Amino acid sequence: ETFGIDDDGPTHDEAWSVAIQDNGRIVVAGTIGPDTDRMMVARLSADGDLDASFNLVGHRLIPFGFAPDSFGRGLAIRGDGSILVGGYAGNTETADFAVAAVRSDGTLDPDFGIGGRVMIDLGAEDGAFALAVDSAGRIALGGVRIANGNVDMAAVRLMPDGALDAAFGDAGQVIVPFDLDGPPGN
Repeated sequence: ETFGIDDDGPTHDEAWSVAIQDNGRIVVAGTIGPDTDRMMVARLSADGDLDASFNLVGHRLIPFGFAPDSFGRGLAIRGDGSILVGGYAGNTETADFAVAAVRSDGTLDPDFGIGGRVMIDLGAEDGAFALAVDSAGRIALGGVRIANGNVDMAAVRLMPDGALDAAFGDAGQVIVPFDLDGPPGN
């Protein structure tokens, strides 16, 4: 079945991740556009219809402050049924890792980061493409950092409340360079 998010006009919707909650509901994360791209999470009933008990309309668009664009790429369901959506947010010049916590009713979790959202700047243009939660509730984001023409692997670990986990890597961040022996851009 297909569905679309009507945001007061035609949209271009992309689904990047899917997960199933314990109650059988299907959660989809992605991006809605076209003029301004926004991170999106939608919940469907087990039979594929938008679940109107989730944010009253079956979906939530997630803006990130002054960043005009945000993209949902990774998704995880926490033990309490709340939803984490990870990706990146930024403008035409730069982007940062971004993650949002959404309660099972579709509202942003005010106890996570600032107003349910966290952005992590790795010092360059960067973005997360995968998200996972470990048994302690810590959140791992995996993606890339692009600096000086090099594309490096990047990982970030957050505590359950969205704070960087100082016990992981360098104050919660790990950058793995791949261009050690070659010119930039290899």
